[in-house]
Parts: sequence; structure tokens; C-alpha cells
Amino acid sequence: MNLFQLSDQESFAVGIDVPISAPSFALQKLENFTILFICKGNARLEADFQRYDLQPRQVMKLLPNQFFQCIEVSTDFRVSYITFTPAIMQEITVRFDLSFFAFLKQYPLSPPLTADKAEKHQHMLQATYDLYLVRTHTFRLPIFKNFLQNSLMEIYDKTKALFLHRNATNTN
Repeated sequence: MNLFQLSDQESFAVGIDVPISAPSFALQKLENFTILFICKGNARLEADFQRYDLQPRQVMKLLPNQFFQCIEVSTDFRVSYITFTPAIMQEITVRFDLSFFAFLKQYPLSPPLTADKAEKHQHMLQATYDLYLVRTHTFRLPIFKNFLQNSLMEIYDKTKALFLHRNATNTN
């Protein structure tokens, strides 16, 4: 399973608590946006040749046209994910400030979320997954776009706050 790819019939895909026991270690150029929530275990990966160590309760945002390579994963590594097309991203972020995209590129990996924030994030992912499973829902795609837009604003706000707080406490 490649959670970064979408079939021709899908504009998004969602997975909950998916074990990643045998990832592809090949370098690949991503075509879609993917948001990973690390549920369990650890991994080391590279995005645009920058190395990241992933641990539980972190959120990793991967962008189209980034080079991605999985270096290693623990045997218990599990993620929840949302993968979606660049067209969806363009539509839902048309009114976002350009600093949002610079922020995503500069800070793709969030610091670990607190337990309560991680639980709220998991609830949002579960609601998105439930919607994903109902393929006959008339308003499935508009509801997904709404969920995603709200989630991206929340990720941006919370991650920015964590980084600003961390940077402020490290400046003495």
C-alpha cells in the first residue's frame, strides 16, 4: 500500500491507525498532499533531502513535488493519514495568506501534540475517515473539503503557536 498515491477514481483517501511495516525505501517525488498523524512507533524519513525523526503525536505535512524517502521505521510504526489532490488544496486554500504555504514548507513536522490535542486530532481524523467510507454520499466531496479546510487552519494555528512558544522559551 502506498498511502501517498490516489487511484484515478479518487480525489482523496483517508486511513486510520495503519501499520507501516514494510514501506518503500525508494526515493519518490510526491504528486499529492499528505497529512500524517503518527499514532505509534518511530520513523526516520527525508522530505526534500531534509531528515526528520517522527514520533507519536506528531503531524507531518508532505507537499506535492517534494522528494520523499523513508529511511527506517520501527516494527510498531502506525499512522493515520489524509492524502488529497493539489486541485483540492488549491480550492480550499485560495483565500489563505501566502505565509501559510511558506510555513508548511518550512515546518512540515509539528512538535508532539499534547495528549488532549492529539485526542482531538484523532477525533477529526475519524470523522473524516467515516465520511471517506460513505462513497455514495451526495455531498461527500464538499464535506471533505470543509473538514480539510478547517483542519488545515487548526494545524496552522496550533503548530505556529507551538513553534512561537518554543522559540520564545529558547531565547534568553
